[in-house]
Amino acid sequence: MKRHLRLNFYFYLLFIFSVPLMMSCAGTHKKMVSGETGISEKKEANLLKAIKTNANDNLAYFQLSKLSFHRADYAKALMFADSSLSKNPDYLPASVLKGKILCQLERYREACNTFVRVLERDEEGLYVREIGGTVGLLYKISQLTKGEFNDAGPHFTPDGSRILFQSDRNGNWDIFSMNPLGGNIVPVVTDSMNQEDPVPSPTGDWVYYTQNQSVESKNRDIYRINLKSKEKGIVVSGLSDDWYPAPAPDGKWLFFVSNRLHPENDSLTTIFRLALNKDKPAKPLFSDGIYAAPAPVTSEKALLLTHKTNSYFHLYEANYSGKKLRAVGEESFNYGTPSVSPDGKNIVFYSNRHNNYDIYMKNVQTGSISRLTHFKGYDMNPVFSPDGSKIVFHSSRDGHFHLFEIDLNLPFSRGELLDQLRRLSTTLE
Repeated sequence: MKRHLRLNFYFYLLFIFSVPLMMSCAGTHKKMVSGETGISEKKEANLLKAIKTNANDNLAYFQLSKLSFHRADYAKALMFADSSLSKNPDYLPASVLKGKILCQLERYREACNTFVRVLERDEEGLYVREIGGTVGLLYKISQLTKGEFNDAGPHFTPDGSRILFQSDRNGNWDIFSMNPLGGNIVPVVTDSMNQEDPVPSPTGDWVYYTQNQSVESKNRDIYRINLKSKEKGIVVSGLSDDWYPAPAPDGKWLFFVSNRLHPENDSLTTIFRLALNKDKPAKPLFSDGIYAAPAPVTSEKALLLTHKTNSYFHLYEANYSGKKLRAVGEESFNYGTPSVSPDGKNIVFYSNRHNNYDIYMKNVQTGSISRLTHFKGYDMNPVFSPDGSKIVFHSSRDGHFHLFEIDLNLPFSRGELLDQLRRLSTTLE
């Protein structure tokens, strides 16, 4: 990738070098607080007592495996899962759990083969979604762009008729749009500078984007262009690097990321809020560390953001005044560029939970996490379509960054998932 794409995703690609890579399958593993630990230890003692009373109690072994899995003690979890299956080989929940444990132990071929055996017997398809969400084979994915160049940073227009993205197909980064099938590609902004981070206004009339201040400069300003009149104007400028524009759903505010409070230290970033159509300076909202990826929530005056804490980029909800309201994701992995579904029920993000970056979806109410992609290379920057039925993202799986689409209306059937797992197992070690 060229230098300017590295700048565009600088704070996320830092994960590769500064954070230990987490090898895991989809699922939520949080540190137990003291109260939970006490309950868990008491439950474990009771289960061990049950096994002493009845050595053939496969359910007790299964529950012990679940407890160990929750504690991330995967070797012990596997031992108990095998014990459960030795007592009752037909107990499919234990086989599903064993497959998840094998994923955590990086024994991926064994995991795939375990899941295949489950699905071969699961005629009603009860475990299709759970297994698909573990290995990243829940929904069908189609490739939208291809070529000997890079396409990145997709965003749907509000009516869903076009996808905005950046591309270096002309030699430097320019802004383009295309239809949702990947056709009718037309330029939006093209010149000798690098334009990145395209995002539409809530009405769809304008496109906000960043542009470097000069050919030699890494610092960027934020512009907007009217899609009809082609009127172009600067929105945010200064001696600093300003990027990642994110307009609020009501069109009154623009959030963005900047190093303007710490220009001498690129590792400290701030989220700012700018009142549009008002002659007022941008207000810093969060400045005590490394912040990134503001994502306004459609249904309320709140935004999601990522903040690096305890070596990981965690996910938080905040209000427009700069107050964190609650933690949405504080697991031991990174959240990158969150996008909220239109109904507010799900959040998609990318994370390096699997030795590379994949796309995940989190249910806001239950906290459950499903893995949506599994390919080698970096799958990044997922964004929901306006109707919530699709997710577009960019991926380097074919050697260049190109655009792909997940269709949430096209889940894999049991037979299709079986075929995918059988193929996948032949490529794994």
